Amino acid sequence: MPQRHPEVKTIGIGDGGNEIGMGCIPWSELVRRLDGPLAARIPCRVETDWNVVAGISNWGAYALAAAVAVLRGEPSVLKAWPSERQFELLQRMVEEGPGVDGATGRREPTVDGLPFVTCIQAWEGLCEAAGVLC
Repeated sequence: MPQRHPEVKTIGIGDGGNEIGMGCIPWSELVRRLDGPLAARIPCRVETDWNVVAGISNWGAYALAAAVAVLRGEPSVLKAWPSERQFELLQRMVEEGPGVDGATGRREPTVDGLPFVTCIQAWEGLCEAAGVLC
């Protein structure tokens, strides 16, 4: 793995342990806490400086994006990603490939088994809290 600049910090966003979002948790700790024959295949081995843990990774990414926008005093940048645009992108990834739902493995415009209309509510709530209509 290439060396990164020591001043560059990384953030991982995850929901289940098998993605870069859990890269801040030491490997020894993960191995100690996981059981079963597939335990070593579950955790991510890519280190990150910080973890953002969420029920669904998308929600963690939404929260990070909204927080950065608000802290920079630029919440209006969130308007670039309205719910309709996100649905269109998800639909294209499924129709044109290779997008599949991460929980079901099906080629459908859902997120971790949730209908898009349910999943996107987190984004819409964050936008509303930031005073922006998304």
